[in-house]
Amino acid sequence: MTLAYASFKDFTLYQMDVKSTFLNGFIEEEYTLNNPSGFVDHRHPNYVFKLNNALINKGFTKGKVDTILFTKHVDKYILTIQIYVDIIFDSTNNCLCKDFKSCMKEEFEMNMMGELNYFFGLQMKPKDDGIFLNQAKYAKELIKKFDLKNAKPCKTPMATTTKLDKNDQGKCIDIKVYRGMIASLLYLTVSRTDIMFSVCLCAHFQSCPKESHLIKVKRIIRYLKGKINMGLWYPKIGQITMTSYSDANYADCRVDRNSTSGTCQFLDNYLISWSFKKQNSVTLSTAEAEYAAAGACYAQVLWMKHALFDYDLYFNHIKIFVW
Repeated sequence: MTLAYASFKDFTLYQMDVKSTFLNGFIEEEYTLNNPSGFVDHRHPNYVFKLNNALINKGFTKGKVDTILFTKHVDKYILTIQIYVDIIFDSTNNCLCKDFKSCMKEEFEMNMMGELNYFFGLQMKPKDDGIFLNQAKYAKELIKKFDLKNAKPCKTPMATTTKLDKNDQGKCIDIKVYRGMIASLLYLTVSRTDIMFSVCLCAHFQSCPKESHLIKVKRIIRYLKGKINMGLWYPKIGQITMTSYSDANYADCRVDRNSTSGTCQFLDNYLISWSFKKQNSVTLSTAEAEYAAAGACYAQVLWMKHALFDYDLYFNHIKIFVW
């Protein structure tokens, strides 16, 4: 959502590297904080926490839904900050970015890393007409890690006729290698929606993988080798709307006959959320499976709608298409 918002507003994202002093920096003033919801001591319900470490103040508001998001409004301008190990920030007014950089450097030991180009395996490439996001470097390292540099590329991550099951009679393999492949591929789905279905399907068999499962996972990696530079494109647009799509496959899982749900959410042309997972309960009809998928889709849309309030984006009508 942060990248989509930055592209929509046409401003530059910056990154700051936070040193450990930020986590352990003591403050001279006395600050108190109410107990978080769910952590109130019933013996002392009116007690508060006394803070010994630094707390971001300076007029920032913490996100009501996304708790690592901080925003600050000055006149008609907005400054947004995402804190996740490093700090990512942007603003509709470049002066607010400069003030924030100066403020943070005065309080803590910080390294200004300039414009955001690489963050936790994600490569951001700002262009004149939008932002391109991919994980090409991470994918290359993954192919090298699992010794598939010389493997022949595949045109698709999985055959359309593939039906995986437990395969109790199959040859056992190294469970650590299989789980390592799945974990690496799951992180790659942050920008690669094209492998989401295949990876999630193979992830169901991590408890006791067989050689047949490993072959399918290696095919996904071979597919990546031929499509290494694919990613997400966030173009610059004038208006923004929210749209969501939901679909279900009734009783598709061959192991427990649970249905599977697939959903994705767009901010206009920005794909910002997607999922593919087995449904928690067994449905008795296609209509019931579709209804369960639509319910999960609605929950995600509702979360996003409230999260976007902190970006000053409000949607009264959101379309959800059920296929």
